[in-house]
Amino acid sequence: MYLFSPLLESLLIHPFLQRAVILCFLSSILCALMGAVLMSGKTAFLGDALSHGMLPGITLGTRMDGPWWIVSLMGAVSGIILTTITLWTSRHRALDVNSSIAGIYLLAIAISMFFGGSEDLMHAFFGSIFIVPQSYVFVLTLCTLGSGIFCYYFWDNLKTHSFDSEFAYRTYPKMRWIYRGWIALFVLNAAIQFQGMGALVVLGLTILPFLSFYVSGTHLKHIFWKSVLWNMCATLSSLFFSCYKDWPYGPTLLIVLGIGYAGSLIYSRIKLPHLWRVLVIFFVSFDLYAYRPYIVTSSFLLKHITEKLAPKECLIETISENDYTSPCHCSSLHHFPCSAKSIKKLTKADLVILHGKGVDMQWFSTLNALKIKAKILVLSEKIKLKKIKILEKNPIQKEISRTTFTDLISDGHLWHDPYYVIQYVTIITEALLKIYPNKSIQSRAAIYIRDLNDLDVWIQNQWKGRKKLSGLVFHNSMPYYQNRYGVTLYALPEASHHQGNYLMHLTKLKICAIFPEQSHSSEGAEQLAKDLKIKLASSLCIDDIPFGKTYCDVMKSNTEILCDALIQNEEEKSIYSKSKK
Repeated sequence: MYLFSPLLESLLIHPFLQRAVILCFLSSILCALMGAVLMSGKTAFLGDALSHGMLPGITLGTRMDGPWWIVSLMGAVSGIILTTITLWTSRHRALDVNSSIAGIYLLAIAISMFFGGSEDLMHAFFGSIFIVPQSYVFVLTLCTLGSGIFCYYFWDNLKTHSFDSEFAYRTYPKMRWIYRGWIALFVLNAAIQFQGMGALVVLGLTILPFLSFYVSGTHLKHIFWKSVLWNMCATLSSLFFSCYKDWPYGPTLLIVLGIGYAGSLIYSRIKLPHLWRVLVIFFVSFDLYAYRPYIVTSSFLLKHITEKLAPKECLIETISENDYTSPCHCSSLHHFPCSAKSIKKLTKADLVILHGKGVDMQWFSTLNALKIKAKILVLSEKIKLKKIKILEKNPIQKEISRTTFTDLISDGHLWHDPYYVIQYVTIITEALLKIYPNKSIQSRAAIYIRDLNDLDVWIQNQWKGRKKLSGLVFHNSMPYYQNRYGVTLYALPEASHHQGNYLMHLTKLKICAIFPEQSHSSEGAEQLAKDLKIKLASSLCIDDIPFGKTYCDVMKSNTEILCDALIQNEEEKSIYSKSKK
């Protein structure tokens, strides 16, 4: 009981956990029911083919941003089509079922990657149990009740069909319609369950528990009830580890089911009478720690600024899921991390700070769905923009440059100009004072603003009175630095259909150096520098400050890299080196 007590406490507070637990119970019953009929008739290939055949429809529906029921319908249609092709090829050609499934698996993966990306495919594989809507839970409840009623009335018929289908067809005239109804029910359940659990997880919950208990007994009803109990234990354990250890739910559940299957094989061979006691001790021995942050930010930059302003008793976290141990790794601002730990932080936070337009605005849909109690501070809505000069020196891509610049006019890349970071400090200070009325916040803000003004003066002195050449960056986020300090930096267009024409005319732009991005691979920049026979400069920190670094240090580092590459002659470089010392 102590193992799950933190989960039970959180269950009373967070609606998303309540929906996840209900989903675990419903899927445990539904998958065990489908697995008992599917596996007893030695037709597991149907589940395998259907789960993989659904992937193209799911990824296409996700790419179209349709509601969950449209995505499920498209997944069901593609699953039926590809499964039908599999059965037809195995019956009418010299191919067995396994060979047909191997072909359909490769075809489904290829089509899925064509219509969607790796993120869409991962969603199709493992679902999103923590962000399912309330309507989805109602529909899944109806499917579970309908499937239970259907199997209750036709259980004996389905069991007879499982052991001898030809005898069942001859004895019971309505058997074909009963079996077709069950197949339709299986397709419907698989198509609906993928949204919460994912196609691979549904397949695992259907097949692995049956196999685990089939090795020790063949009574179908006993296997079914054991599978239900094991599914519930596995899903709740995975939910617990996902919430408090930040493990991915879908892969964790499949690993738990796989361990159970391996344990059943060992138990059936070795007959360990105390194996269950060892497993109980193993799970109880985990040290649990419930963590509750108060202020959540979308980037390390905002976390750093908030830490400069907030009192020490405030807990400040970012929900980036990247490797914090890497000194050059920056947070991914453009994608909301749909993990249980991240959602739990948001639901417990008192203040959520976002950059806003162009960076993390897509988080709003998730925040609105969660109905969090926290105050949401969107910095781009409060920033006062100054008039800036648009770079017009590129006659080849003038229109593209304007469009891209307009898209970035109030996004998170404003931090390359200290003028906007000072506004960040002022806005965050006001938000903190509403939550934590503390005089030290204002004094901290005044000191930090003074440091930012000193930083701005220092950067201006590095460029003052020096002739500057032009450079190329691999990310269109430097116009604020350019317009603040008079530096010419061209940006490689992010749209792939513009890059070819742009690269063909790079020689006309008189670029002297290429600056790769710190958090990305520099192989493309190295090859481009060799082709153009120009200098490959050190990497710039562009999207976000690295974990553990300060804003002032990053701005000084970027300035030193740019000055070292763009100052025109050796005499000025020597002057710059002396001023730097």
